[in-house]
Amino acid sequence: MVSFDVGAYGYARTLGAIADAAREADFSVNFMGVRAQTEAAVRHAFQHLMLQSVDGIVLVESQMLDTPSLRLPPSMPVVLADGDTGHEYPNVDFDQAHGSHSVVSHLLDLGHRTVWHLAGRSTPSPRVGAPSPGAGP
Repeated sequence: MVSFDVGAYGYARTLGAIADAAREADFSVNFMGVRAQTEAAVRHAFQHLMLQSVDGIVLVESQMLDTPSLRLPPSMPVVLADGDTGHEYPNVDFDQAHGSHSVVSHLLDLGHRTVWHLAGRSTPSPRVGAPSPGAGP
C-alpha cells in the first residue's frame, strides 16, 4: 500500500479497511508512506515494494500527484483507492453523494428542519509544484 498523509482521518480509515480486507483474505499488507506527492516519488515507492515481491499495490489518493498522467510499472497489478478514475487502473472510491443523502435524510427523519453543510475551500488545493493563485511568473 502506498499513501501520502496517513495522519488524516480519511486516510487512516481507508488504510485500516484495506488492512482488514487483506487479513480476511489471508494476505498481509506492507505500507510505504510517500512524502512528496509526485509521480517520481510514487514510482520509487513501487520499485521498493516490488523488490519485496509483493503481489499487487494499492495507491491511495492518486489525484494528488503532480501530473495528470500516471505511468507505473506495467508488471505490477495496481488498484487506486480514493483516486482519479481518469487513469487506466481499477479504482475503488466512496459513494459520497449517497452518503450525503443518507446523512441528510437521517437528520430530517429525526425531525430536524434545517441541515447545514460547512465546507472547506471552494476550489481544489493546488497540485504540488503548481504556482499559487495570484502568484507572479
